[in-house]
Amino acid sequence: ELLASSISAALDEYFVVEPKEIESNLLNDAKVVLKNVRLQPQTNIMEYTENEVIVSNISGIVDEVTFSWAWSISSSSDSWVKDSTLTIKGLRFKAQLSYESKKNSENDAVSYNDKPKKTNESKLAKIQKEGSLEVYVRNQVENIIDALTLHVIDFDFTLELPSFNPEGQDQ
Repeated sequence: ELLASSISAALDEYFVVEPKEIESNLLNDAKVVLKNVRLQPQTNIMEYTENEVIVSNISGIVDEVTFSWAWSISSSSDSWVKDSTLTIKGLRFKAQLSYESKKNSENDAVSYNDKPKKTNESKLAKIQKEGSLEVYVRNQVENIIDALTLHVIDFDFTLELPSFNPEGQDQ
């Protein structure tokens, strides 16, 4: 469960992943496979005019995410793992752009929130409190994720543009 929680936390920035969804025989297969995984939804705000902003909402789904690696058997290595690969098959990525008005008064101000933090904060706090081995495992997983090779197979990108400019200006 410790390794599954660490992998889930590392992938959580990009995917909606629960530790219970991570099933693997880590010693034999040296891989984790997730099927039908949603991308973390993201909302970004960009200034457009004095009275408007452009809002981009990003979402998506992946048919299969495979995280694989080779175990490092060298005693001189700082990492347990070498040659880590993240393969994403069937990525359906959608970005929707829209215009929104800014409100001038504080009472009418529009509030834009980034994605809610759906992290396993309690589990991560537990990992960090339990001792150096757990912290070491988490650091190993972070190092693996930071140095991996990415393969994307069957990628579909959809961009939905706003149908008009609300102020009637040329774009």
